[in-house]
Amino acid sequence: VSYITREIVKPIKDISAKVSGYQVGDVLEYNYPYFDEIGNLYETFAKMVINIKNLFQKLELEYKVKEKYRFESLRAQINPHFIFNTLNSIRWMAIIRKQNNIVDSIDAMTDILQYSMSRGNDFVTLEQELDSINSYIYIQNMRYGESYELTIDLPRELYQCQMIKFSLQPIVENCIIHGFKDLKEKGIILISGHSENDKLYIYIKNNGNLISDDAIKRFEKNKGQIHRDKSRVTGIGLANVDEIIRVTYGEEYGLDIYKSGNNTVIRYTLAYCI
Repeated sequence: VSYITREIVKPIKDISAKVSGYQVGDVLEYNYPYFDEIGNLYETFAKMVINIKNLFQKLELEYKVKEKYRFESLRAQINPHFIFNTLNSIRWMAIIRKQNNIVDSIDAMTDILQYSMSRGNDFVTLEQELDSINSYIYIQNMRYGESYELTIDLPRELYQCQMIKFSLQPIVENCIIHGFKDLKEKGIILISGHSENDKLYIYIKNNGNLISDDAIKRFEKNKGQIHRDKSRVTGIGLANVDEIIRVTYGEEYGLDIYKSGNNTVIRYTLAYCI
């Protein structure tokens, strides 16, 4: 009886000690040879250890992506008061000289800076994001002589949807910097979208240089990898936007790139939140 009792109690005490002393990252080792209730308990605990390890790895990945995104966003906020004061001085000089086009350009630039430097708001409405894009396009047209046209075709009920700040802006910039490079005709950007099954779909289409199949394959292949997209100007590139969307909403969300006739299309799949 004593022997049988020891044989039953010993493995229970052993697994109890392992559970009590377990810390995240520990490797569970056991040599219990039987497939009885205690064996099942060992196997269940081993699976739990693996699940906990995977969960913490996922949390660590999400933290790194969010911190990288936040860092890249903050890079553009160097010495904001100096920038605002300088722009305000130039604005008043333009008003005195009745240079209305300069005043409008400075106002558009100020709107972008205020939007980018607003603190504590990782999420904004779709309307706020579109206002920032309109200001950006206005400035680019002032620089390059009405070379770009922005068309927004979205139902008004979508304008109050919540989305990640600066999630549309980088793709619009890519259209102008890369898509419209050496383009002889006017560069046209169309932003459209709809909601379906608790998801928000946004499409950014441009008539610029058609993206190559290799570029699309590289983008799809690199999904899920932590890396810094060097083909960016604002510090937040297309791959970064895809990462932060998937980390925020889940793996079923993010960006997709495809060709539609002679146009390149970026499709956003976001959660429909108001």
